[in-house]
Amino acid sequence: MTISPTTRVVRPGRPGRPLRIEDIQAVPRPGAPVPHPDGTTLVCAWATLDEASDRMVSRLVAIDVASGERRFLTAPERHAVEPRFDADGTRLTFLARAADKPEEPLQVHVLPWSGGEAQRVTDLPLGAFDAQLLPGTDSLLVGTWVHGAGGTIEGTREEVARRKESPVRVHRTERRFYRFWDRWLTDERRLRFVLVNLADGSVEDRLAGQDLFAPLMEASGSFDVAADGHAVLFTGLDESGPDGRLRSDVFELSLVGAPTPPMRHTVDEPGRCMRGRWLADGGFVYGTTRDWDFYADRPRLHVRSPSGAVTPWMADQDMSPSAWIVDDDGSLLFLAEDGGSQRLFRLPAGTSTPTPLTGDGTWAAMRSMGTGRVAGLVHDLSTPPHVVVREADGATRRLAPGLGEGLPDDVALAEVREVRFPGAQGDDVQMYVLRPHGAAAPTPLVHLVHGGPHGQFGDAWHPRWNAQAFAAGHRTVAMVNFHGSTGFGQAFAQCIQGTWGEMPAEDVHLAGAVDELGPVEARHPVGVEAEQEPVRVEPGLGDAGGEPGGVQGALFGVVGERRGVDREELLRVRRGVAADGEALREL
Repeated sequence: MTISPTTRVVRPGRPGRPLRIEDIQAVPRPGAPVPHPDGTTLVCAWATLDEASDRMVSRLVAIDVASGERRFLTAPERHAVEPRFDADGTRLTFLARAADKPEEPLQVHVLPWSGGEAQRVTDLPLGAFDAQLLPGTDSLLVGTWVHGAGGTIEGTREEVARRKESPVRVHRTERRFYRFWDRWLTDERRLRFVLVNLADGSVEDRLAGQDLFAPLMEASGSFDVAADGHAVLFTGLDESGPDGRLRSDVFELSLVGAPTPPMRHTVDEPGRCMRGRWLADGGFVYGTTRDWDFYADRPRLHVRSPSGAVTPWMADQDMSPSAWIVDDDGSLLFLAEDGGSQRLFRLPAGTSTPTPLTGDGTWAAMRSMGTGRVAGLVHDLSTPPHVVVREADGATRRLAPGLGEGLPDDVALAEVREVRFPGAQGDDVQMYVLRPHGAAAPTPLVHLVHGGPHGQFGDAWHPRWNAQAFAAGHRTVAMVNFHGSTGFGQAFAQCIQGTWGEMPAEDVHLAGAVDELGPVEARHPVGVEAEQEPVRVEPGLGDAGGEPGGVQGALFGVVGERRGVDREELLRVRRGVAADGEALREL
């Protein structure tokens, strides 16, 4: 049986030589663009590969908005990230360390915008994040960490020195919560906010004695300073969730007078809360989840008024905002996955229906420039990240041709198609298909299976899971956003809980019957047609995936065995990957 899908060409391909890993490594990686308050200049981190150390080293670059011309602000000997202007645009703060000393913590530097050398202004033992000058003052608010709930800056400095000299490298803890991804948490780091007086260099810990963790995935971007500098909203974590699980809340910390404990504003919320952002009236908007057992539960936006009243904002929209900021007109700008793209939306104040401002591709960062203009970082399956400005009239301009792209003109790119087809249980399932430019003869087929499993393979450029690299060498690439994927509504993402392997594997199998994959050397990952009759699988087909995507690949074999496919045949095909058995290994 052949399934009749709907399809559209998202982006045409082009002829040329195969894309190589060296081409991807040579592409600069710009960070989020930060606008000067007058809107004439953007500053962003500009990372390139240092082949000698095999590390990405970032410099700061200033981009003229009108002409696109750019100039570097920092030397290549210094790794610099997280630029931020003060309110009047006279100073630029950023984090930096020596490029050849990655073990050193990042420290805050201040650069006079009118000219001069940047000065290092902190010496924090565990480094810094999100430095911001308070408006109209010489006070610098800095996020940092200390060792232990009651830890101090100086006590942490002594502990860092002790651990550096100690030969013991054993991790020991009584906590159930001791590791996050590849990072040990046994050093008991706790969140701190310090005020640094630039006039005399003094440091005041405004969060002393508090037993809170910083957000584990990314601490940067987790707080927002009020326009007048009197307080900061921040996301803090502790173990007050059900059964001692981590819970996140939005806290308010005063920055004036003697230090006082932070106020936990979202204590009555039933789930995790995050990303409080001030509103002009003194209230704030924040996101909250509901399901403790579903890590991809969508954030629901709420507004908390100065009096403490909480009302939903955009409650009737089945969307998962991942980042949001308040624009100068009071509207909310936010990013959210929508199908296979991550789009920029605007939600006017007092309304509940957002307007999409962008189409295909991925908006990876956004910064308001005021008067309806937005600076951002954009990429897609055919284009590496580049800096753009979306004007108030809707026009989007790339700044400086080639900025952040860097792919040689002679590199071939595969055509990108979006396909929707009936998947498991007859539900609508989306996938991207990359076909070699001008392909007519049968090609090897590679299924890329995303991890998570609650995530997606979207219209995005990835330096590791790069679909164009897998398509190089005349291969067809299929990227199925199977049941459990995000960007297609809460129910679609959550429906695989407890049965993580069944419907996703079925979706990938059914994708094999889609004509839009074109003539391929093998159509079905485990040799099973839609009628579930066993067939012989030929070499020339493979799958690749990381995290749960790799486990899902193994499940293809389990499901295939249930349907009568010989196990040795399955293993032979999985080892084949491509027609010559070597093509993908070269990647």
